[in-house]
Amino acid sequence: MSYSGSYGQQRVANTIDLLTTAEYVQVINGLIDVGGGPESNRIADADVVGTDWQAEVFDNGAPIQNHSLAFSGGNEQTRYYLALNAFDQGGILRNTAFSRYAAKLNISSQITDRLEVGTAINVSYSHDKQVPSGFGINAQSGTMYTALNFDPTLPIYDSDGNYQLSSFLDMDNPMSLVNEVLAASNAYRTFGTAYAQYKITPYLTAKVNAGGDINMRRRDVYVGQKTRRAMAAGGSGSVINGMQGNYLLEGTLTYDRRWDSHYLNVMGGATTQRFVYSSSFQDAAGFPSDVTGSDNLGLGDQETFRMGTGRAANRLLSYLGRVNYELNNKYLVTASLRADGSSRFGINNRFGYFPSFALGWKLMEEEFMQEISVFSELKPRLSWGQTGNQEIGNYSALTTFSGGPSAILDDRLNVGTQPARYSNPDLKWETTEQLNAGLDFGLFNGRLSGSVDYFSKTTFDMLFALPIPSSTGYSTRLSNVGSIRNRGWEFSLNSNNLTGNLKWNTQLNLATLANEVLNIGQDNPIISGNVGQTSGVFILRPGSPLFSFYGWEIDGIWQQDDDFSITRDAVEPGDIKYRDVNGDGTVNGEDRVLLGNAFPKLTWSVGNQLSYKGFNLSIFIDGVSGVKMLNNNLVESYFPVSFRRNRYAELYLNRWTPENPSDRYPSFVNPGGQGDKRVNSFTVEDASYVRIRNVSLSYQFSPRWNYLKNLGVSLSVENLATFTDYTGFDPSINPNGGAFNRIDYNAYPLARTWMIGLTADF
Repeated sequence: MSYSGSYGQQRVANTIDLLTTAEYVQVINGLIDVGGGPESNRIADADVVGTDWQAEVFDNGAPIQNHSLAFSGGNEQTRYYLALNAFDQGGILRNTAFSRYAAKLNISSQITDRLEVGTAINVSYSHDKQVPSGFGINAQSGTMYTALNFDPTLPIYDSDGNYQLSSFLDMDNPMSLVNEVLAASNAYRTFGTAYAQYKITPYLTAKVNAGGDINMRRRDVYVGQKTRRAMAAGGSGSVINGMQGNYLLEGTLTYDRRWDSHYLNVMGGATTQRFVYSSSFQDAAGFPSDVTGSDNLGLGDQETFRMGTGRAANRLLSYLGRVNYELNNKYLVTASLRADGSSRFGINNRFGYFPSFALGWKLMEEEFMQEISVFSELKPRLSWGQTGNQEIGNYSALTTFSGGPSAILDDRLNVGTQPARYSNPDLKWETTEQLNAGLDFGLFNGRLSGSVDYFSKTTFDMLFALPIPSSTGYSTRLSNVGSIRNRGWEFSLNSNNLTGNLKWNTQLNLATLANEVLNIGQDNPIISGNVGQTSGVFILRPGSPLFSFYGWEIDGIWQQDDDFSITRDAVEPGDIKYRDVNGDGTVNGEDRVLLGNAFPKLTWSVGNQLSYKGFNLSIFIDGVSGVKMLNNNLVESYFPVSFRRNRYAELYLNRWTPENPSDRYPSFVNPGGQGDKRVNSFTVEDASYVRIRNVSLSYQFSPRWNYLKNLGVSLSVENLATFTDYTGFDPSINPNGGAFNRIDYNAYPLARTWMIGLTADF
């Protein structure tokens, strides 16, 4: 039996430096004084106390705990392992939390000398409590959006005890979203596998494996009547139920034999997998009170009732084979072939074929290397292979239909349907081909070891929604077009710096990456990416990295003694000086340039472990460099949607004035006067960083009791410090979910976590 547990507290690792109440009053009134805002927006009472909305919505003391208890045992024929886990985490955003309770059971049994059976079963329940989030703006914005933009001169409550609203802002009071919007998800998941393995001969083994994964989820949301967004509607509630199922059956035959100087392993088999999805939703508004929340939607106004259901499925069928061969324990060859079929693709191209091979050479086994004592391992490697991608959603190759306009025929309302997708019967697998050359090495009897790898990965027949003429009735058609290439180096190094009573071990990892779009299937570049009121964020064109940020380069701020005759644009001192790339005297869409991309040029990490007797100290640091991200919260400070929003303090406290001729921050008198140029070299920021990711100190006792084998205690901190020039919450976040089209907007901030832990083995 073993136990491991930990308890800790979390704090927001970083907040955004916004204008304080006093600074906000100074800035707003100062802008109005110079014509940068309407007189009706002037703040009369400069002594107002106001509210720090970030401090109100954050919980700097959110607890986190994790407890696991495991039992293992058995005899020569049967072994078992049972584990129980409880995890509970309070959110650093108030009224958010996550808890999970899980159990795992593994059993394997040697029925006969030839037959082995086993099973692994996992069950879990999780509860996720949330507040509004996402990319919504104004009245539909989330908690983080309002906390960053709401008027800091206002209190939480008005004199009547209601949430204070602003007549200048179309958004909710941040605390009303925290307290009055109740959102929770409950998920029940059961997944597991069962196998039977039979030795037909000493060298030939058959194995059958069956598995399933069923996830049942219910999400409840209720927006109370004290919020701005639901006040007129009388509250609104919704319930969404969903089920995801994944069922697997596979069978393999394996021939495994070693003789003389040869070793051969041959495997062949087939797998089939089915995925099913179903969902239903109900929502209503106009409730007599908020008491029942979403638990009784029938109390709502029947005129607001809505419902919907959905069901989908897809299937995979694969045939696979692999051969491993080894000669003289030093020459290694591996070759494999997969034939994967997916129901998601067009009827003409359901199957894709993906081969691979690899070569290895254990150089230290050669006689001519025996005299070179500095090396303990030296193994060059070469591999090539292809893999397929089918993650396009269901029915993407077919013409599907959705709800369309309704019509009254014969005094009856008829709900119409309309085509929703342009079919493509030739849609096929997206293929990624990778070539890798590497070297594993060891020096000084293993004191220093590591590897060096070079890779070149090309993805072709990319699955992409290609724009098509609107005369077809559609805007895009999912097609196999274009290709991209990723190339780079990967280095790893492990060093045993000190041995003996004091041990010191270091691990270093480095990786470089260069991405290039080779082809997009058309001559014109594709501009995409929308968030909030920002559009046209990325460009896709050959010769450039995928999803490169596309906007305007800024050369500073127009000063009073500048030569204004070089531009035909209506600019004044204090305005942003956008670069006129083509030199035609005006800055427009033709002057946009590449502003970087989200592919880091260098990713690295360093880990150090020191141990002395029972003490162990571990420090892990990582970082990235040469990476960009659009800070859309910063965009809204440079180009406010409305005048009375809060803003980044640095920008406005150091803004351009005749007495402070800043060349970095404009005057903000007329921020939108030069058109919509939100994506620029100021708002696309360098997201490079260095982070002390984890520091842990532990002590391992030497217990003297027979029933206690091991006992350890630990103290650790995660995300101790981050060093970066990025002005958002966290340079490593990716709230929009895309790996290489990163936009930071209303993101959940990073937590710094302090933990104490205990482990015991009985």
